[in-house]
Amino acid sequence: MKNRFFHPKKNLIEELNNLFEFEKKKWNLLRENLEALKKSPSREIEVKNFKFKLSLNERRKKNITKDISQKSLSKNKCVLCPQNLPEEEKGIIFLKDYLLLVNPYPILNHHFVASSIKHKPQLILPHTKFLFTLFEKISKKFFLIYNGPKCGASQPDHFHLQFCDIKELEVSKIYSREKFKEGIGVNSIYPIPHIYIKCKSIEEIMEDFLKIFKKISNSFREEEPPLNLILFELKGHFYLLLFLRKKHRPSFFYEEGDKKILISPGAIDLSGTFITPDEKHFKRVNGEILEEIISQVVYEKKFLEKFL
Repeated sequence: MKNRFFHPKKNLIEELNNLFEFEKKKWNLLRENLEALKKSPSREIEVKNFKFKLSLNERRKKNITKDISQKSLSKNKCVLCPQNLPEEEKGIIFLKDYLLLVNPYPILNHHFVASSIKHKPQLILPHTKFLFTLFEKISKKFFLIYNGPKCGASQPDHFHLQFCDIKELEVSKIYSREKFKEGIGVNSIYPIPHIYIKCKSIEEIMEDFLKIFKKISNSFREEEPPLNLILFELKGHFYLLLFLRKKHRPSFFYEEGDKKILISPGAIDLSGTFITPDEKHFKRVNGEILEEIISQVVYEKKFLEKFL
């Protein structure tokens, strides 16, 4: 691990910026995918007075359509285990047990992955300390996301988070514009209902997260409630957004012909930037379809309020 993976010697954000620039120069796949991302078309779609961004990203097709069944995963090498990473991929060792890596198939600019060095399942609770420690170190530059194992994670058998440039977080426009009280609440202004936590310190937001997570867990039979998380900092406050999921993929995903739309929402989609890898589907999606996708995959305000 010595040559490819290293401990940070400077400010972590500075180290991440340096890693990104180095990989962009040396790694052809990453450079090509970044260039393709720049050229990819996007457009706005309005739902309930909020303008979502819809992006065409053809290079994400493998991730979006991936079979994440246990049978399928067991047949293939885990793409996040250090021994299976591409030779070109270098990374930063963080808290001894995690790697910070540049995502070679970016959705947004400066797209990174943070994964456990050991092969461990995609469950957030055992990694809570890591989640908030990393967030505190990078929140001035990045927003951080977590996709549950059946909620958008393309490698649900290996724990990982993702983080991207804060400038591309669409949902933050709502929090910048509207006034939300500190503590725990439900945001029903944004067209995708979610529980939010707003605090002035990392300690408070972690405490509130563990409290609400315990309440939610008691209502679900799974090992982990089906959820997506988004963490970001704005105007002196830390925010955690928690989306509870009805299902992994909307009915459109499984249709045939003109009814089929390849959108498989993860936290980045729910943050305001929806992704499809198919040009026909990109052209076909409108506000009505997007609203239906949202209603199929995310629980409504009334359901969320019972956890407050």
